[in-house]
Amino acid sequence: MAVPKRLLRLLQMRDGLTCQWCGAEYHTLDGSPLVPHHRRNRGFGGSVDRLSELVLVCSSHNGAFEDGLRDEPVARGFRIPRNTAVESESVLLIDYQGRSWMLTDRGTRIAA
Repeated sequence: MAVPKRLLRLLQMRDGLTCQWCGAEYHTLDGSPLVPHHRRNRGFGGSVDRLSELVLVCSSHNGAFEDGLRDEPVARGFRIPRNTAVESESVLLIDYQGRSWMLTDRGTRIAA
């Protein structure tokens, strides 16, 4: 299931068309390698309807996160481990500049 267009626009505004992992910037999402990354795997309770569960990253980083072999995405909040009952809004995300954020379902981020 794809991310609804309304939420995709909010995600683009929140993350500024920038890979939140490495800081690569793009002028548009169309044709760029940026993808909405699901912090919690959809098969384990993740959702396409909650902005706190989504973050923009380069497709190459998204693939690296999906392999499940790296600890850093979990430590930086880009992956919420399966079988974790914690709410995504309470999991800090540490971006490419080392800033810590709480992502909300309203499409905002709050400095932590």
